[in-house]
Amino acid sequence: MTIIIILVIIGGSCLLKSGNEFSELTNNDKIRNDFIQEDSLKLISLNFLLENAEDKYSVGRLSLKQPDVKTLDKEYLFNNTELSISNSIRRLNDAVFTVDQFLNYILPYRLRHEKLENWKELGFNKFKALYDNDIFIHSKNINDELKKTFTYSGRSKANRKFSDLINDCYGGCNEMSDLAAFSMRANGIPVAVDFAKWSNIIGNHQWNSLITKNNNIPFMGIETDPIIGNNIFTITGNYKKFAKVYRKSFKKYESKFQEFNPKKLINSLNYIDVTKEYCPDCKDIFIKFPNESVNNEVFFLCVYEVNGWIPVDYAFGKKNTLTFKDVCPNNIFALKKRVNNKLEYFKTPFTFNQSGEVSFVKTDQKETGNLNLTFDNSNYRELIKMFNEIGLPATEGIQDSILQYNYTAKVINGNSYKLFYWNNEWIYYDEQIAQNGSIKFIDIPKNALYKLEDINDSKSTRNRCFTTDKNNKQFWW
Repeated sequence: MTIIIILVIIGGSCLLKSGNEFSELTNNDKIRNDFIQEDSLKLISLNFLLENAEDKYSVGRLSLKQPDVKTLDKEYLFNNTELSISNSIRRLNDAVFTVDQFLNYILPYRLRHEKLENWKELGFNKFKALYDNDIFIHSKNINDELKKTFTYSGRSKANRKFSDLINDCYGGCNEMSDLAAFSMRANGIPVAVDFAKWSNIIGNHQWNSLITKNNNIPFMGIETDPIIGNNIFTITGNYKKFAKVYRKSFKKYESKFQEFNPKKLINSLNYIDVTKEYCPDCKDIFIKFPNESVNNEVFFLCVYEVNGWIPVDYAFGKKNTLTFKDVCPNNIFALKKRVNNKLEYFKTPFTFNQSGEVSFVKTDQKETGNLNLTFDNSNYRELIKMFNEIGLPATEGIQDSILQYNYTAKVINGNSYKLFYWNNEWIYYDEQIAQNGSIKFIDIPKNALYKLEDINDSKSTRNRCFTTDKNNKQFWW
């Protein structure tokens, strides 16, 4: 048998890559046993990597996939396993975290689809002097060191490996959380990468969670530190919302619906649902369609963004009911249904409140009324915009003041505004000029989902949808 061997220089060391070494590892008991030598943790660890490596790959030039099962070298897996165990064994023995947490959030040899390198060795050598028995101090020490060199730019480049991030230390939340995870995992600290699509503003977010036996503590790598008592507000700033939260996982993808990929944030990576960790009051959305079968049909739960709706979850219908598990309340959603390989809107948008009640928007085009609107945009969106422009953090006191009084979202006298309502798309209805601090629209369809655009500043990303009550009060979504 001819074996083609390729030497790849990465980070100052060689990864021996051979097309049949992975199959040798999975089929040759002697090779595995010579490494394991009756060490139960080595056995569990190596089996975990082998069982879950089959769907992993690197993305090379021209976006070509390089499957790990064809490129993984056994010595690379052995070294990754030994270093992971040696850097974690003390805390495992002290029950700081569990073996399962070690397997999922320290042991894996990759985060995304980056090219493989000996990043654990690089990360350990770079930060080993920062060790502390207290895992919180230890993680803070590494975080503080990363803060010295990282430059926030908001620019992201997919699948950057650890050495690239260290040497060219810039990016946005993806790079920040990836770099924190790489660095801390290399030093025996179990750190997850969590992500969500915002449900009340444009965009999405990715951050970290320190995983311990008793607590999972969210933090934003390079920006904030994991501290006991950190909660959802560490991530949301008390003004951003999400409907679903996911955690990247190394385990093989076992979804019943392989095509679902929320917002395509994770580029086909595996994930688990951790919404309950962030929304203790989350509830199941239960919708019944009388006299209408939805059995075995797939539906997508979508939140609003930029004139349309983005999927954040999916479910299969059962007879005439549809159930989405563990959803954060006080959001507005739309359903999309797969029809002939296309997604089509199903029914009208609906709200989901703290009591678990689902209320579909029932636009009445026959019954009309008048609207007297004071705000042209969501105060949440404007808050973020303002602080981004001036480059200052939104401190709690200033947040409260702006959110209470809507300083930045009041309509501007003399400006013209267009009103739209939703009917499977935004339907233009009327245009009026603001006078005396408000805009008046006459004979508007009642009970609709609306959007208001300033024609002098009509960027779609700056306009949130809203509903109104009988007193014309605007409720922003």
